[in-house]
Amino acid sequence: MDTRTPFKEHTFTHPILGPLTGRISQDTPSTIHFRSIPFATIPARFRQSILLAHIPSTASRNFTTYSTACPSPPDNEQTDGAGGPLPGEEPKEFDEFSCLNLTISAPVAGLGGDGKRGGVPVMVYVHGGAFVGGSAHVSALNDTTRMVELSIKDRNPVVIVSIHYRTNWFGFLACQDLINEANSLNEPSSNFGLHDQRTAFHWIHRFIAGFGGNLKNITAFGESAGSGSIALHMCSSLPLFNRAILMSGVPSTIPPAELKYKEAEYQALLKYLGIENDDPERLEKLRNVSSQKLVEAVRGVGLPFFTVYRNVGFFDRGFPTYFSEERLIGECEWVNEVMIGDGYFEGANFANLFMSISPDKFITHSNIKLGPESASSILSAYGITPSMDANLFTAQLTYLTGDIMFSQPIHKLSQGLASGKYSPKKRIFRYTTTVRNPFFGSSLYQIPGHHFVDLLFMFGTLRERYPSERLRKLSEEWARRWTRFGAGVEPWGEYVVDGDGEEKIMVINGGEEGWDLRNRKIDEETSASSEEGERRYREWEVIDAVIGKIVNKKGEVKAEEAMLEWGTDGGIFRLAGMNGPFGEVVP
Repeated sequence: MDTRTPFKEHTFTHPILGPLTGRISQDTPSTIHFRSIPFATIPARFRQSILLAHIPSTASRNFTTYSTACPSPPDNEQTDGAGGPLPGEEPKEFDEFSCLNLTISAPVAGLGGDGKRGGVPVMVYVHGGAFVGGSAHVSALNDTTRMVELSIKDRNPVVIVSIHYRTNWFGFLACQDLINEANSLNEPSSNFGLHDQRTAFHWIHRFIAGFGGNLKNITAFGESAGSGSIALHMCSSLPLFNRAILMSGVPSTIPPAELKYKEAEYQALLKYLGIENDDPERLEKLRNVSSQKLVEAVRGVGLPFFTVYRNVGFFDRGFPTYFSEERLIGECEWVNEVMIGDGYFEGANFANLFMSISPDKFITHSNIKLGPESASSILSAYGITPSMDANLFTAQLTYLTGDIMFSQPIHKLSQGLASGKYSPKKRIFRYTTTVRNPFFGSSLYQIPGHHFVDLLFMFGTLRERYPSERLRKLSEEWARRWTRFGAGVEPWGEYVVDGDGEEKIMVINGGEEGWDLRNRKIDEETSASSEEGERRYREWEVIDAVIGKIVNKKGEVKAEEAMLEWGTDGGIFRLAGMNGPFGEVVP
């Protein structure tokens, strides 16, 4: 997709917001694109955003160019995954106070609706980025106009909204100082990024009818931290959407953290910036630090991810953990259908980071944190031995890391939701992808089912770059099935767990056409003879069994701590020389 494609401006009068100008590109003539409409203001750093009820008088009503994103460290992961930037893609601009904007792709024919005639289904994309960064709302790579154009062609038209939220320190700093301040202001404390997302959904509820959308028919979809965010909202009691597409992310991927962990991050931030922790003006001084300094502090403190704060005000139905997320999501009353999936090799992105870890170090660490019996079960399942080949060890460690963060909890959650034991019962559609990265020059070239590979196909923006017609057709079908789900059409057979092994999972890139619906037995048999290797159902179940044994011996709290100290927090990332997601608390 060439971002320099000619376009024409088109102005319509929104029934509430007034005149708005968007752009209609030559290759998507039935779709209008409104870029960077502001949906909220930020009164001050580390304060909750405020919904905008109108377009500010100082703002332009021409939404044909992108605005800003939240300041964040440089991140070229998706650009690298795509083999480089799209032709004509412009550099992104960053600003912490004007970043809360959203981008809308809508059928031109539906503009100006008043909501009385229903409107077409709405899909809301929540970007990922480990809560460190992300900017899909101002990204040519994540442009949604081709998805909407295809939906119109297929006579299942949808409106797609891409929202933004504050990330890293700006969106996820939490500490007692901020809690005290919020209490004095009588407003919710911390989790600013999640509240920004809520505010964006509230804006959509109020104004999307004017863009031709149906506010009572909303599907939220997101990848990685965006997917985890959607699932986190399902753990609260505030209705935001009707369906969800969870792409490689659930709450337990990086579970919400207790205050002691967030306080440790705060103290580490103050130390890095040279602010005394007993200075009564410490919070005000932190507010006066330049945004660039705060961005530098992300890497300076050494956090690979940011975490959500376990705030009872947000999570009023209980805190989501590995043990509780299934029940909280299963009992969510306002979502009735969920599409959920993962990639075959979710941990591939960590390969270079983990090359400094030796088998002996990891085995010793595992024995200490899990106990010899539990450690032996997991190490044996993944074929990790003291004298194994170093290259093979790194591969197995990246498989294991991707599994404990993504694939295994997704497998467990999918089975729980599909079991029918929660009310209201939800229809579950499960998938996995083994599609290989096709872009020469990418560090992930030819890796099967790596993290975020779905984004390189779903949006259709890389259509001209695919090296084969088969991949172009795969990309189009990807967008088609996602938008059809958003329109209420079943994307493939429902995933049902009834004990007979017939639960159906869609394998993307399986079969001649790229889409192969299999039950578990057939998937195990078929994948065992594939180039990438057998789906790791048995390994995931070993992990769950080990966690269950720790729960039986020590309880859920201790089991959760043990998994953090062994796995992605205390173990693997720290062995690689970084802090874990939970900062300086876990030794």
